[in-house]
Amino acid sequence: MLAIDAFRHDAWTRQDPRLPNDLPTLTPHWHRDHALRTGYARRQPSSKSTSWRQKRSAKTLAELQAIYRVQLPAMRQYEAETHYDTNGRIVFTPSKGLPCVSLPRKAVKGDTGCALTAPEGPREGIALGWEDVRNPPEGTIAARSPTTTARTTPSSAGPCMMHPSTTVYTTPTPREPTSTRSSIVTDTCIWTGSTGRQYNYRVFLLPVSFQSALGNYIYCRLASNGWIPIYIGEGDLSERVGDNHHQIYCIKAKGATHVHAHATNSKSASQREETDLLGRYTNAYKPTGCNEKLGG
Repeated sequence: MLAIDAFRHDAWTRQDPRLPNDLPTLTPHWHRDHALRTGYARRQPSSKSTSWRQKRSAKTLAELQAIYRVQLPAMRQYEAETHYDTNGRIVFTPSKGLPCVSLPRKAVKGDTGCALTAPEGPREGIALGWEDVRNPPEGTIAARSPTTTARTTPSSAGPCMMHPSTTVYTTPTPREPTSTRSSIVTDTCIWTGSTGRQYNYRVFLLPVSFQSALGNYIYCRLASNGWIPIYIGEGDLSERVGDNHHQIYCIKAKGATHVHAHATNSKSASQREETDLLGRYTNAYKPTGCNEKLGG
């Protein structure tokens, strides 16, 4: 089998609607249709290739963590602070290597080439920055006109003209949970609820702590037959994952080794997901798990 034929059978390491599903159509020769068109799609191979290079230099997990702490602080910062919308466009990034591709952090005074469509009604001829749209209601659409000029960071030397077409951002996708420590994400895992709906989680090795973000989480351990849930919950990940959790003694006693987590858009969505998962994984309830029957 040729290498290109084998590559067609590969897949992304995570399931996300913002990633193109066109690997089976690749050919041995370059074609413009092969290009990754969005910032989120381009991020995936870039971040993975960096991880692979570092893994070849490390013999243990501790060595790999040290490499990330010492050699890649800028990349970690950019990864933590770059935000994408539901179509994969970069809404905000502090990266100096990507000038003029996103909204500025703060709205630029006098830059009124933006418009905002939100559930409460449209607004036009306004200045917009990332801080204005970082927590929008579902269905919010922000647009920049071709005449918009913006500084990408407070230290930028001057304004830069946007490309000659209106850029539209749909409701920004919630940030993936970001560890405040150097815990390495080892994998992703799909959990299926009682309704049949699937939820994609990132896998973190314990101990780990998170920056503040609304999300869902599952304390679990890895057994020969797969992941065993110990506690399924939702809330602010910075408060709900760690030694302050109200069931932490039970969670540790049951042998939790990992926590699976992802961010969500709203409290109601995270609560529905928690209920859906507990409806299927009843072993997360006491006495086999640590959830109380009244919910978590």
